[in-house]
Amino acid sequence: SDDGRFLLFHSKAGAYGTNQIFGCERREITEFDRPIRISLPGRERWELMTPELNVSGDKLYFSSNSWGGQGKLDLWYSRRTR
Repeated sequence: SDDGRFLLFHSKAGAYGTNQIFGCERREITEFDRPIRISLPGRERWELMTPELNVSGDKLYFSSNSWGGQGKLDLWYSRRTR
């Protein structure tokens, strides 16, 4: 995040063994909460990589080889609902 309190990254996980997006909040200067998987319904079996939040923090941009794309890894975004 812009203020450095939220860390996003991708890692292999889940039943399909694909890259998924995770996030965690910083508690102290060098201490973060346990990472949680960012749920993007319907995309669990596809590669989700290179997460980035926009400046206002309400859109998550990522690359994916998900259905509906134009090629191997396409740029997608998801809006925060809460």
